[in-house]
Amino acid sequence: MKASIQSLTLWGKLAPAHSITAILITEDQRTIVTGSQEGPLCLWSLSPELKISSKQILLGHTAPVTCLAKARDFEKQPYVVSATENGEMCIWNVTSGQCIEHTQLPFRHTAICYYHSSFRMTGDGWLLCCGQYNDVLLIDAKTLAVLHTLTSSQSSDWISCMCLVHSPRIQEDSLIAVSASGDLKVWDLSSSVTRIQEKQPVAERESQPLDCTPCQAIRFCTYTERLLLAVFPSCWKAYDYCDL
Repeated sequence: MKASIQSLTLWGKLAPAHSITAILITEDQRTIVTGSQEGPLCLWSLSPELKISSKQILLGHTAPVTCLAKARDFEKQPYVVSATENGEMCIWNVTSGQCIEHTQLPFRHTAICYYHSSFRMTGDGWLLCCGQYNDVLLIDAKTLAVLHTLTSSQSSDWISCMCLVHSPRIQEDSLIAVSASGDLKVWDLSSSVTRIQEKQPVAERESQPLDCTPCQAIRFCTYTERLLLAVFPSCWKAYDYCDL
């Protein structure tokens, strides 16, 4: 049995600076995770009365945190993933505060989505990542190794924002993304699992320009199962996903 070592960090009258650059609320809505300009993550307890109290500081990053995302089915494993400006990635257990896995890649991620299909996939799922590079990287959610790339057959570019679409009515899991130049792209995920596992090229199913840029966020409405909300600096717009 490996011996465990308990680490302890001490500071003076003032706690370390924590300039928040990324934020995530866990699915059980009991913990808030924040990433900072200084590098460390902070865990905050969120009470049913919406009172917030600091719980733990997670040390390990050496550069500003750019994004946070869940890294597993939270009910089974309470894991989140963090990424930094210099390519560091860490998977954390937010219950124990332990770093489960870490790596450093030559990519600066700005957004991450966790995806797992229990009917089609083995393993712990994928981290779909975008950032200051073209298109979308697929990273193994357990080992943090790069598995594949979702490519663009038209106008390959950096991705500004993205979201997952899971709809029982549509019966196809998809990734919707908007590029830095304003093109909305749709990649099918469910039907592409085998092609991805076999390292075959996977290009977008749809690509069309939006009439406004830059897009800062895009979200799928799970209530209507067809509306997309896109947020721009001066307005927000709704699109019909079924018309794409």
